[in-house]
Amino acid sequence: MNRKRGFVKSGSKDYKLLWMAIPFITIVFLFSYVPIFGWIYSFFDYVPGVSIFECDFVGLEYFKLILKDDNVLRALKNTFVFAIINICLTPLPMLLAILLNELRNGPVKKFVQTFTTLPNFISWVIIFSLATALFASDGIITMLAVKLGLGDASNSLLGSNEAVYWFQSFLVQWKTLGWNSIIYMAAIAGIDQEQYEAAKVLGYTRAQTFFRIILPQVIKRIIPAMGNEVITLVKDTALVSVIGVAELLMVAKERQSALFSFAPLFIAGIFYFIMNWGVSIAFTRLEKKLDYYK
Repeated sequence: MNRKRGFVKSGSKDYKLLWMAIPFITIVFLFSYVPIFGWIYSFFDYVPGVSIFECDFVGLEYFKLILKDDNVLRALKNTFVFAIINICLTPLPMLLAILLNELRNGPVKKFVQTFTTLPNFISWVIIFSLATALFASDGIITMLAVKLGLGDASNSLLGSNEAVYWFQSFLVQWKTLGWNSIIYMAAIAGIDQEQYEAAKVLGYTRAQTFFRIILPQVIKRIIPAMGNEVITLVKDTALVSVIGVAELLMVAKERQSALFSFAPLFIAGIFYFIMNWGVSIAFTRLEKKLDYYK
């Protein structure tokens, strides 16, 4: 009888939690899954104000038209390269978190953490506006370099094809480094202190304790959050269009104006979805691979 009552109480508690989660599940469904049905507009010659069922079905014509455009292929290449660079730089916040965790000087630790986190609260529009004001052909830094004989205005940082990849990646990392490191700091702080004491009893050094005991647990804990951050970084590649870099979303907008159709924007959304879907699958498999470590 007592077991039955306990089961009823446990079941009612679970139902309460489910009812509490329903509003959030609904929001995720409305904003993450319902927009996917908008892909259907990529296959129709859609006219605003006209029902989609009254528009002409064109199939893959817009896909063929866009993929034959050299500018679109160049933009796809830029988007893919930016995404790969941002993914490769993902471990940087973890390294910063490790350094901050090992730093014993309290005031210095707080200063570094605050200094690296503040850029996250600056708008991307402001950041790229500052980059343009400083590094464009008529920017302050460029003009100063010209006066010092260190370069010429025609070879500015924003106008250099060789520098565009690392410069944009630098801006992304500068803005997100401190904020993302908080995720890793929280994971490190969640490790039971008794494990540190046990490692000390076993004669482990600080480096051995971290790499053999702490780091595997940290990686296991931060994989879901890390996946979200990587997906955000992939989507942030669209921001480089602000400084004039040929990027997928920028070219899609140009094609929209040329074709008088919203299809290029939906097609760009499909490409972004495919890239992020690949990232999501990779992190899901990595998380399952680490399931053995509880």
